[in-house]
Amino acid sequence: MTRLPRLRRLLQRDGRRRRARTATPVTLATASLAATVTAGTASAAEPSQMLVGMFDGTGHTAADTRAVSGTTPATALLFSNFSDQSINDVPSALSRAWNDGSVPVLTLEFDTDGNPNAGARGGGGGAQRDSAAVDTAIAHGRMDARIDRVARSVSRFVAGDDGRPGTADDRKVYIRPGHEMNGDWYRWSATSRQSPADYVDAYRHIHGRFDAAGLTSRNAVQYIWSPMACGNQGLCSSGGNPADYYPGGDVVDWVGVDAYNWGNTRSRSTWESPETILRRSLDQVADIAPGKPLSIPETGTPSDAGGDKNQWFNDLYGFTSYYRHGSDGRGVKMMNYFNVAKNEGSRWIDWTAVRSSDDHRFPAFASMMRRGNVVGGDTARHVSTAAFRGR
Repeated sequence: MTRLPRLRRLLQRDGRRRRARTATPVTLATASLAATVTAGTASAAEPSQMLVGMFDGTGHTAADTRAVSGTTPATALLFSNFSDQSINDVPSALSRAWNDGSVPVLTLEFDTDGNPNAGARGGGGGAQRDSAAVDTAIAHGRMDARIDRVARSVSRFVAGDDGRPGTADDRKVYIRPGHEMNGDWYRWSATSRQSPADYVDAYRHIHGRFDAAGLTSRNAVQYIWSPMACGNQGLCSSGGNPADYYPGGDVVDWVGVDAYNWGNTRSRSTWESPETILRRSLDQVADIAPGKPLSIPETGTPSDAGGDKNQWFNDLYGFTSYYRHGSDGRGVKMMNYFNVAKNEGSRWIDWTAVRSSDDHRFPAFASMMRRGNVVGGDTARHVSTAAFRGR
């Protein structure tokens, strides 16, 4: 896709190759947002208290969402890699999110050239297909200098304006290393030269380098592990058993799934409800990681793709607010909407819910942001420590 301006490169998703999956069309509910609960989700009397944030990758801002809905996003999804350019952009991106009233969710992509797909099993990198070995490079310390630069920037951010950790102006941040590792489109997924065990070693190594930089307070730093959902099939498994990628409860604070409704934008895809793309995968990650708070770090639905996008937001609120994991009753505690229009390989897709401060195309999205169980951001207080930790 076309490169964005310099400060936007950190926020860019370059050439991602997520797989669309075929599913039976789902009849959308017609109830109002206040009463919408997708069939099979009404197992809890009260909706889950849930942080709701945004990925604004093409010029849309937290101020736009606040103007449209009256609510500041609680979290701001960011993307970085270990290239010099991206590392240099980390401090300003973190500060911008915080100054907007949102807690940053910093996704770390395991590459040094801004091309996360190169060498992936799913065809990234042309002749270099299925050749990536970045997990082993990280695990063996060959990228430590770059990882440490990011860790130092995060440490300075967390310390706040006074530069001293453990004081009143400390800040919060989520770290999300190597997302969607269970697919075949990213170079940190399984290839002929690396396995899920190598990914685990890489994730744990990054966590250790961040610990060494002083980022040990779980009230300031939380780690998210988030594989990819493949519709009603559950977690994608093109890169091995998803559970084999789990790094361990000692280095993971939250678990979650990235999940998208592709509508009819792909030859093998149809319009899918939030429950269809999320339920089975949420159940799976909850089983993999007992007791961990549940999140949806990325979700989105396209415009003009065979279904009612406004109704989809109604159903998204209903499902995420009332989902409960069967064995322990855990609900969704965080969700980020993928608010961007971008080239997804075969076509340009408009995922946006908010384009500008006067964009009222989707009143259901604005209503969702105003719901009593939705936790928004605040430029003075941001989110509470309890909410930050998924409690």
